[in-house]
Amino acid sequence: MVGVPSLPEHFALGLRSTLNELSWMTGSGIPWDYRYQYLNVGWKDWLGPPGSGNFAINYTNDSIDNGYIPVYDWYILAGSSPNIFTNLASTSYMAAYYADFALLMQKIASTNKNPVVVHVEPDLWGFMQQVYGDNPADIPVAVASSGYTGLSGLPNTAAGFARAMIAIKNANAPYVKLAWHVNIWAANNGYTPTLANPASYQTPVATGDRIAVFYNALGAAFDLMFCDTADMDAGFAVAVCGTPAATAWWTDAAFVSFRTFIATIHSGTSCWIMLWQTPSGNTLYRTCNNTNFHYQDNRPEYFLLTSNRQHINEFIAAGVIGVMFGAGQLSPYSQCDSSKSGSSHMDYAADGITNPAAINGNTTISSWVDDDGGFIRISAAAYYSSPILLNPVSASAGNCCFTSHA
Repeated sequence: MVGVPSLPEHFALGLRSTLNELSWMTGSGIPWDYRYQYLNVGWKDWLGPPGSGNFAINYTNDSIDNGYIPVYDWYILAGSSPNIFTNLASTSYMAAYYADFALLMQKIASTNKNPVVVHVEPDLWGFMQQVYGDNPADIPVAVASSGYTGLSGLPNTAAGFARAMIAIKNANAPYVKLAWHVNIWAANNGYTPTLANPASYQTPVATGDRIAVFYNALGAAFDLMFCDTADMDAGFAVAVCGTPAATAWWTDAAFVSFRTFIATIHSGTSCWIMLWQTPSGNTLYRTCNNTNFHYQDNRPEYFLLTSNRQHINEFIAAGVIGVMFGAGQLSPYSQCDSSKSGSSHMDYAADGITNPAAINGNTTISSWVDDDGGFIRISAAAYYSSPILLNPVSASAGNCCFTSHA
C-alpha cells in the first residue's frame, strides 16, 4: 500500500455521526479526524434502490470530501444474537454474508477515495473467545464450505473467517484498513459483557496476554484494533440500569488498569489501538444532570481537559492512536441489555440549551444546545489548536503506517 494516504500523525479525535448529521461536524469548525457509523442488517437498502449499498458511497464521499476519515462498524453477525454461532456455521448464511461484505468493499472502492476504516464485527471476537476459549481453530465457521469465491483454501474456523474478511477486502478494495475489536471481557469466561470497572477484572496483563494469544492465533494481520471504554454513560448505568456506582464510574486506578491492558495487547500483537464508542457525558456542565440524553460520565474529561493532556501521552505510549466519542445506542430507553442512552455532542434531546440545577458539583453554565453542554465541542477545539503527535519511533512498529492525510 505504498503511497496510499494513511492515518494521522497525531492523536486523533472522532465522533459517531450518521449520514444526516454531517452538518454538525462541519459547522463546528473543528478538524475532526474520524467519523463513524454502524452498518447493521439491511444496510444495503438504506439509500437508493433496495440492495444497492449506495449508503456507503454517500457516507464515504461526504466524509472524505469534508476532511474526515470514514469508519464503518460492520455489525452483522454480532447483532444476530441468539443465533450467532448457528449463523457462523451455516454455509448458506455465510455465503450471503461474504457477498454483503464484498458489496461494501466494492461501494467504497467505487468512490476512489481513501483512507477508509472498516471495524469488523464489534463484540463477535469477544463472544467467540468467551464461549470457545483461546484457540480460534476450535471455533466452527463456514468459510471454504460456504462456496464463496476465493475462500476455497481457508479453514472452516474463526481463523479462516478472519483471513476471509481480509481476502475479500484485498480483492475488492485493498487500501481499506480493517480493524479487529478487543473486548476486555473476552478472556473472562462466564462473565456477562456489560459495563464494568476494569480495576475489578483479573490482572490486566493476564487478560491482555490471553486476548493477544487469541488474536495472533488467527493468523490474520488486521491493520489496527478498536477497544471501547464503555457503551453507556456511567450516570445512565447507575440511574437506569442499577449498576453499582463503584463499578460504573472509572477511578484513576481503573484507567491505569485499562491502559495496562491496552499496552499488553499492543506489545503482544504490534497492532495499534483506537479507543472507540467512548461515552460523551461529563461532570462539569449543569446540562448533564442524569436525565434522558444528559447523563454524566468522566471519560471525556480524562482525555480532553487541558490539565489532563498527560493522559493522552500515557495512552499513546500504551499503543493508542486516538479516541472516538459516541453512545452505543442513541435512545432514552431503559432496556439495559440492548438499548443504551447517554449524553451526546449533538442535541439529540431536542431541548435546546439547558442548565438545570447543579448536581454533584457540575456548576459550569452551558451556552450550547449539545446534550453534553458543549464540553466535547469546546475541548476538542482547544485540543486541535495543538494536537499531540504520535511517537515517530513507536509509530514505525505494527501494521499501521502513519502519514499525513489531507
